[in-house]
Amino acid sequence: MSTCVRGEETCQWPLFSERLADTTYIGQTFSQYVNVILLLYIVLVIYVASSYYSIPYYLYERRYGNKRRKLNQEKLDERKANRAERKAKREARKPPKTPKGGEKVSDDDKDRAKDKQASSSSDINIVMDDGKTRLLNDPEKEDFPQFKGVLIELEQADNKAFAISYAGYLLGLCILLTGPRIPTDPSDDPLQVVVDQLLWGFLGIVLLTLNFLIQSKILLYSLDTVIETLNKNLFVAIVEASCFIGTSFNIRAVLSGSPGRNMEESVGATLLFYALGQIILIVFTILFQKVTPYDDQAEARKGNPAAGMKMGANIIALSILTSSPLEKTDELAAFFVYVAAASIFLFAFSVLLDKLLLPGNMNSEIENDQNWGLSLVSGAVTVSVAAMLDTMLLELPCPGTTEYDLMVGTLKKVDTSNTACYKCTLGERLVSTDYMMTIFEPWNLVFLVLIVAFMSLASRVYQFKLNRAFNGQTIEKLETQDNTKKYAYSFENAMASDDNKALSVSFAGYMVGTGLLTWSSFSNLNPSDGWMNVLIVIVWQLLGIVFLEVARLMNDKIALNEVNNSEEIVKKRNMAVGICEFGGYVGAGQIVMGATSGVMRSWGVDLVSALMFFVLGQIVFLLIDKIMVKFDNFDFNYEVKSGNAAIGVYYALNHITLGQLVSNCILKTDSILAFVVWFTVGTAVMIFIHILIHRLLLPGSNLQEEIVRDQNWGAAIVYGVIPLGVTVYINTFLPYTCENQT
Repeated sequence: MSTCVRGEETCQWPLFSERLADTTYIGQTFSQYVNVILLLYIVLVIYVASSYYSIPYYLYERRYGNKRRKLNQEKLDERKANRAERKAKREARKPPKTPKGGEKVSDDDKDRAKDKQASSSSDINIVMDDGKTRLLNDPEKEDFPQFKGVLIELEQADNKAFAISYAGYLLGLCILLTGPRIPTDPSDDPLQVVVDQLLWGFLGIVLLTLNFLIQSKILLYSLDTVIETLNKNLFVAIVEASCFIGTSFNIRAVLSGSPGRNMEESVGATLLFYALGQIILIVFTILFQKVTPYDDQAEARKGNPAAGMKMGANIIALSILTSSPLEKTDELAAFFVYVAAASIFLFAFSVLLDKLLLPGNMNSEIENDQNWGLSLVSGAVTVSVAAMLDTMLLELPCPGTTEYDLMVGTLKKVDTSNTACYKCTLGERLVSTDYMMTIFEPWNLVFLVLIVAFMSLASRVYQFKLNRAFNGQTIEKLETQDNTKKYAYSFENAMASDDNKALSVSFAGYMVGTGLLTWSSFSNLNPSDGWMNVLIVIVWQLLGIVFLEVARLMNDKIALNEVNNSEEIVKKRNMAVGICEFGGYVGAGQIVMGATSGVMRSWGVDLVSALMFFVLGQIVFLLIDKIMVKFDNFDFNYEVKSGNAAIGVYYALNHITLGQLVSNCILKTDSILAFVVWFTVGTAVMIFIHILIHRLLLPGSNLQEEIVRDQNWGAAIVYGVIPLGVTVYINTFLPYTCENQT
């Protein structure tokens, strides 16, 4: 494919036509039989994932099983003894026989009568004390609850905490397994690809399991996390899931390939950077806990889900910050400087967030009211900002390109080791400071200000549509929900005073969608453009906001065509609709991110390309959505209007999965043929995975029964996360190489 100077419209348009008509890219993907093997591999990994995940629970059963049985036997013996004692006392309180005629009352009968009078009050006290004890103890909380298996916890026990933790593990597993697939080179030997996946994948699973044992002991040192999860402690479950997902980012980063490493360097670098990433993550998480006004350990013991969400979001955000430099450079200086600077900004932004975007006192809402809705919004924004900060790190151009040669020429001017380069030894890259110097570009400071401005603007845009519809109205209390109240509508009153969780969930989804398109605005900038990059970012951000609003309208009118979303969320506090909107915003945000991302070529070509692929992406997105809803064979709109939160969760995760699938192709190629083939094959794979969930991955489970009849949103999370995780993995089947970035 020929090249031309960036910005030249006359030669960029023919090149754009060539890329649209390209057939080579998708041919590379489907000519590799190894992808079929890898698809079966990821299905097999998920099939046996319950065994990996259950290891701590089996160890717990081995450690406490006999103790629990002994304790239960002691309680049974105690109950028998108490019953025998009460029976004896009742016998003792029986009135003595009335003497006939002149019969004389014996001394024993007189003593029994005295015992009756003396014991009656104390017996009442015993009963009252026993009743008081039963009231004070949580009837569902056991000292040593029994683990009976994954499916029983998910379905029969309806253990939402276990479902959240297990879903986090499954998703984390799929994320880390993409590490050995980055970057993907179609010319690699298929056998070597399989060997690398098995070897590095096994190492990743071991590191993830090891991390679970370490982090649970350090971050939740005052609790036994296994016992708390079996006792349905949502705080513990949310933090566990966040640790799994956050750690998977770090493991994926250290497992991703580097063209400058041999086998020995790869193993050494993997273990070194894994340890560094985890140490920094734990240290900064503890620091965040220290500056939090409330006691995280106390909230953990109470099972406060709001505090759990806040802590979990901090863990994921910090993991994104630590994984970014691990994936882009081997320099220790760059790693420490970036993580320290980005963490300080993230903490400052969190403080500013409470003042600018969210009503009420955040810490009070979390600690006293357990307002997990506000906590979810706060966490969503924090994670989104962390992803945006990833773009502050320079993306290395492809070796051999003009951009790469220019960058290397620039780096040598600040080289401190005289021999440092991109493809030198690991030791030299570790001590180099070349990459670190790119962090201090002056326009990065302007980008930090723009991040705050963009998130504040997104909040205002979201509120605008609701304010226009409900300002001046009185929102009535719902008779079916005691926690609702009558109030004069304002966004602040709905979020904090009425504690409208449905509105909070929808708002959180919008902020995540905005974060995705903002990441796209900041990515793939050319350092040689200097301050022009600021204008480029602003233009693409404004265009992305327009695209996101159009996508929202299309989702409302087509996907949820029988539901008035705003009425259901604000007036009826319908959680199912709020969750559906969350998934719709995140899915649409991924489409917008794909359409607006990519290397800058020329304004005309880039704007037309963005518009074309946004429209195509939305059409395919909604088409696959309709197919999947028909395939599930239940009345989706009826269930959503009825407030079935489990259906909302399942639908939202499906939308996020579809966003992943469609945006992946748009991000990597402009080929129309590749887009059509990927969409067709992707739909078939999604249907295949849905069948596998019920027949193989979760045998014995019943989707209709669990999420339609029982409204089990915990099981719905697991049902929805499995296709999402598989999609994250199969997205690596489309190569992301230098050839498709030119």
